[in-house]
Amino acid sequence: MLIMNTRCGFSYKSLIYTTAIVISIVLSSCGKNKPKELPPATQTGENTFGCKVNGEIWLPAGGGLKPAFSEPAYYFSSHGFFGFHVSNYRDYISTEIFYIELDSMFQLGIYAFDSIIFNDTYRDENGNYFIPDPSLSSFFEITKIDTDNNIVSGLFEFHLISEDSTKSVTVTEGRFDVGNVNVY
Repeated sequence: MLIMNTRCGFSYKSLIYTTAIVISIVLSSCGKNKPKELPPATQTGENTFGCKVNGEIWLPAGGGLKPAFSEPAYYFSSHGFFGFHVSNYRDYISTEIFYIELDSMFQLGIYAFDSIIFNDTYRDENGNYFIPDPSLSSFFEITKIDTDNNIVSGLFEFHLISEDSTKSVTVTEGRFDVGNVNVY
């Protein structure tokens, strides 16, 4: 039996359903406006990557069939090559990519720019490629190499310059924790 409130013209049951719907809409939209945060600097193979590019937080994001992470590999036995690519596919249109490829990385520690080899390091959404600027200090710190569990983790900061030397990019507070690394 439905009991009506004669003063307001609605049922208590309708009021409960309406209240529940409003609360669920409010709660479901709360997480959508959450500000970006850098991932914690873990060492457990979480497949996380984050940094600040010119002071703005940069995080990988996949788009459609394109993964945010691709090709993690570590050639420990031959020459200490470690590399992976991370991408941010914004609105399936523009793409930003970090190419992290280090050579001669055999142990934990901090690697200064002149002791490792970088390939093209960053491509912005306009298709501009940036490479390390050798005139400014840059570093990669490898905090974990676990060839048994296929994990490589580290921290980085570097300064990049466009191939035509007209633009620059500063990358700070970088961290990565890559799992499922193909170890050769």
